[in-house]
Amino acid sequence: MVAPALVVCTGAISSVGVSSAGAATKFTVKGCEKKATAILAAYQNSPKVAIGMPFNMSALKGDSVWFINESATVPTTAELQAGFDAAAAAAGVNVTNFDGQASLSTEQEGINEAISAHAAGIVLLAISAAEIGPQLSAAQAAGIPVVSMYEPPVTPGTIFATINSNPLVAGRAQGAAALLATHCKLDAVYTDDSIFSSTVQPYPSLRSVILTLCKKCKVSVTAFDILTVATSSGPLGTSIVTANKNVNMIINSDDSESIYMIPALQAIHSNVKIIGGQNTPATLTDIQNGSEYADLSHGDSNFPGWAAMDEIGRAILKLPAASDPIPTQLVDKANVANGGVIPTYVNFQTKFEAAWGLSS
Repeated sequence: MVAPALVVCTGAISSVGVSSAGAATKFTVKGCEKKATAILAAYQNSPKVAIGMPFNMSALKGDSVWFINESATVPTTAELQAGFDAAAAAAGVNVTNFDGQASLSTEQEGINEAISAHAAGIVLLAISAAEIGPQLSAAQAAGIPVVSMYEPPVTPGTIFATINSNPLVAGRAQGAAALLATHCKLDAVYTDDSIFSSTVQPYPSLRSVILTLCKKCKVSVTAFDILTVATSSGPLGTSIVTANKNVNMIINSDDSESIYMIPALQAIHSNVKIIGGQNTPATLTDIQNGSEYADLSHGDSNFPGWAAMDEIGRAILKLPAASDPIPTQLVDKANVANGGVIPTYVNFQTKFEAAWGLSS
């Protein structure tokens, strides 16, 4: 059974094939694969890219916004930051990029500096809100809105909006794809970083899909450290497959892991498959050459940055948040030729500019 070519995950969560009502049915591989395929098919329609109500972004021309990342060494950071920088340039907004250097104290320092500089707004990339509570409260007291990419608020009101896909739907897509990849003979390990809720949240729905459709299948979770991803991911992958010879799938919550894990598994001639999350150009290449089975794509790696600019603009102008989840698709070898781009994402930049009143 081959996974569907295009699997788009939007905000709705389908219950296809996972109902526990009624009499128990005998497990068969064919039945498991049929139900997994049905789950994926529920997300096949290419979604409309939701941007929100139009507003006058030109009112912010010349304003200063700070973009504070968790670490410039994380491979996905550069792409997300480039998207934000491009969006800010289109809007005429000045950006100060601050590297958190994988250090909590440095991240906190960045927020404090942005407050002291009287920034019009602050955008945080992959920084846990639980670790910067005092700084978020200080920004709120100073009247400086904060938008977070991927990490939700802990204290209500301290973060205006969170840019993220629907993690529950993402987990279902990864789980169903893993079943299909192994013909419902799955023994999987899911990796997450407990500090970052966006890596933890997909697991419950992923586990539910797998064990509901295949009670004999196995899935467990193990921790990875995104702050040391370049040096720790390879050894982690090797450790997983050598500790349990039955493991046949590793499902990563972040593509930064896959980039370093794949060469390590190849070095020991492992046949364990990998499904990643938040695709990068490197992982698309890995899918093409068969090094990675599938990957979750945000349609365009620059899109989240534009969405963050959109939300911080609304925040500064005291408008309601757009609060639209980022649609994602599961990219595999059948549809990787389109570069992991959801068709409706094409020319998304002009759609934002039109919503901001910047296009003629």
